[in-house]
Amino acid sequence: MTPEEIKQVNKTDRTKGYTPWKPIVLEQIRTELAQCKKEKAYVLDYGAGVALPHIKLLRKLFPQHHFDAYDCGKNVTDSHVRSLQRDFYDFVFASNVLNILPHAKIVVNVLDEMLDALKGDGILVCNFSSNPRKPWHKLSYRGGSAELFRMLNKRFATVRLLNDNMISPLFGCAYKFT
Repeated sequence: MTPEEIKQVNKTDRTKGYTPWKPIVLEQIRTELAQCKKEKAYVLDYGAGVALPHIKLLRKLFPQHHFDAYDCGKNVTDSHVRSLQRDFYDFVFASNVLNILPHAKIVVNVLDEMLDALKGDGILVCNFSSNPRKPWHKLSYRGGSAELFRMLNKRFATVRLLNDNMISPLFGCAYKFT
């Protein structure tokens, strides 16, 4: 991303005033972790923001698991990992990340980055919130959700719509293609 695009993305940090009424990604990752049979799962919050609200809550609820935060630009603090390890995480989640990216090329790059960080049998949970949403390329409102669904299907063997809402969908993805 260009420095200007990073600034735009950083303006949407959860500590800057926008918080969804229903944190659907957080609730889904809580459900996934509650069902996790691994003694210690490795979890990444991609686009965690400065204050790390999801990570802080998850660390309290699931102290047996390892949690990392990842972000860009001025949102990066000492609490964030600086680079992502390949095939490392059991779970990657992105809450209100894909919908705020400035254009489709960056969406593809971010999806590939998250995919690379996941283990082969890892799970990605992400949403494509209708508010806020950047009006770029084909990815706007209902058409954007369908386009994102196609992008995810190119990368994962299983892509599920978890909330029956293609205007502001929640996706669960598993078994990445290598």
